[in-house]
Amino acid sequence: MFESFVKDKGKEIYLTREPTRHITEYMGVGAGLSLTKRIFNFTDADFSIIKETSLNKTLDYNYIASTGEKILEVETKGTHDGKSTYNQLKSIDEKKRDMRSHNDDDGNMMLIGTVFDIKYKSSKSKIILADPPLNKYGGDPKYIKVLNRLRYYYSELIKITPRSHLTVALINRIRVLEGMGEAWKKLDNIPLMNSYGDPLEISEGMADSIWLVDNTVVHGRIYDLRITRELFYELRDTEAILEKIRSMPQRLYFRGITHAILLSLAKQDFADISELKIEEGNIGIASGWDRYRTGRLERLSSGLLIGTFNQANWDTDWLPDIVEKLWKSI
Repeated sequence: MFESFVKDKGKEIYLTREPTRHITEYMGVGAGLSLTKRIFNFTDADFSIIKETSLNKTLDYNYIASTGEKILEVETKGTHDGKSTYNQLKSIDEKKRDMRSHNDDDGNMMLIGTVFDIKYKSSKSKIILADPPLNKYGGDPKYIKVLNRLRYYYSELIKITPRSHLTVALINRIRVLEGMGEAWKKLDNIPLMNSYGDPLEISEGMADSIWLVDNTVVHGRIYDLRITRELFYELRDTEAILEKIRSMPQRLYFRGITHAILLSLAKQDFADISELKIEEGNIGIASGWDRYRTGRLERLSSGLLIGTFNQANWDTDWLPDIVEKLWKSI
């Protein structure tokens, strides 16, 4: 979506053409959360969206995070070439005053607002820190941090392996924690259980597993970006669909979570979950472990890995079954 609007020039980012409103709004979210991550040493697993409102077709995004000592609320906005920077800062200030007039600050809250002003015709992109409104969100900061992270990893697992014992056990634990309030610590170090009442074990073969050059394994799901619903409606024949897909350059997308994160989720050591942080960066697929797959993935600090790769035996060994299953579901 962004490739046709944005260019990255070293340490500087800029627009190549006049953006739509949603492009600047989404870029405002990305820039604001990225800055907050750097300031407070967060990972992407620490943020939970708490507010999404629409006013005059403009979206405002609010996120809750926790340092373990303080609960942080972040409001993110985006614009370009200074077109609405003043109005956005004014809006943040007005809502802040209104919200504070109706809420008592219990000392646990930290408030941050960001406006990302990206350049198209102006000289330089910049991000502005402001003080956003308080949306009363009381509670133990340590509890908020753990709960945010568990919700984040569940939101990824439901995409990767929705029916696994881990996914089901994790959402059940989240629901229990949400209802426990101040007694939440009683579940610290109580591991997730399988359907037989035994502690969950995370197999290295769980879901689609990929081994990386640093000898770690990541579990996820592979998506063939060549497959579209329109192909099935247009061709309406399995062999014709396969022939069409195979005529295109291979585009396999992977989204997964590193094995160490899943082990921590299963053990439910809240201190460990709160401290989880994986080294970020671009990392290659280990050819020694998987001779069919080649490519590199981007690893985020939360332990999420995303990227595209090639798989030599995909079109012959995997694609026919995938198309057949999709054909039956349409």
